[in-house]
Amino acid sequence: MFKKVVLPTVAVSGMIFAGFATFLAQYGSERIQVRVDNQNLFYGEVKDIVSPQIGVALGLTLGVASVAVIGYSKSATKVELLEKRLSSIKKAISDKDAQIEELRNDPKINNVEFVDFGRR
Repeated sequence: MFKKVVLPTVAVSGMIFAGFATFLAQYGSERIQVRVDNQNLFYGEVKDIVSPQIGVALGLTLGVASVAVIGYSKSATKVELLEKRLSSIKKAISDKDAQIEELRNDPKINNVEFVDFGRR
């Protein structure tokens, strides 16, 4: 559980936060100007728009999303395995039913009574 869920989540969140922190350290004091229809929408530094809290929130969100993807992957694999087992069990039951019918219709075994267990 720890290796398959917690460790990847922490790794993804940590890498995103580290990348975000590196971005802020390198470009945080850069001046940017956002203009829409020749009007200034924003003029300031990158760190004014993008704060470390946004990096933490983004990292945690993507970490939780990675947990969801890992969980979905595990359950999809389990469903596929169970469907294969169910198919093989159905085939085995069908084969046994065919054998029982062969025995019931065999003229050599006329004096044997069969008990009908019936399926529920």
